[in-house]
Amino acid sequence: MFSKMKPKDLQASWQEYVGGLFQNSTILDIGSGYGQSRERLSNNGSNTVLTHDVNNAMQGFVDIVCDVKGLWKHGIKHRNIITKNNDDKINLITAFDVLEHVSKPISFLNIIKHYANNVFISVPSYPYHKKPWAFKPSELIWLFGKCDLRVAGLYGRVCYEDKDFISSLSMKDFLNDDWYAYGVWGCHN
Repeated sequence: MFSKMKPKDLQASWQEYVGGLFQNSTILDIGSGYGQSRERLSNNGSNTVLTHDVNNAMQGFVDIVCDVKGLWKHGIKHRNIITKNNDDKINLITAFDVLEHVSKPISFLNIIKHYANNVFISVPSYPYHKKPWAFKPSELIWLFGKCDLRVAGLYGRVCYEDKDFISSLSMKDFLNDDWYAYGVWGCHN
């Protein structure tokens, strides 16, 4: 039946699913790696997708390369994507399987939430990384609350016969901790 086996591409299902949740939007994907999220989040061209990574080796693959603290100075302002008054040109910021790499997740969320009204974070449920973090579902909900982000949607991902399935979940099912990976959509309170 369902298993927690690792699919070939960890973010593909999330990116296609979330791209379909938002129509005619501008999305900034944090931690894009080689930038494969651009096509997947675009929802067949319906969305404009900007890609970001902190690794200088990704220069040429993504739109913005800088530390997340430098997003305004080196990326967003430089590309005239958004004004300092947050005129909502960016509808959604995503970070797929990034939060478990971040040493200060509260600071991270507090920085990125200022650039968009919506934030979507996914994390694996298995301890993929030794440190800094491996998140339980309840910790994700606490983290969003701590950053004044209202939870707008809860999602779980499972693998079955080498295919991924993503489901919208109730709070009870989300906290069940029986999913391969978790996603939380938050928006400003």
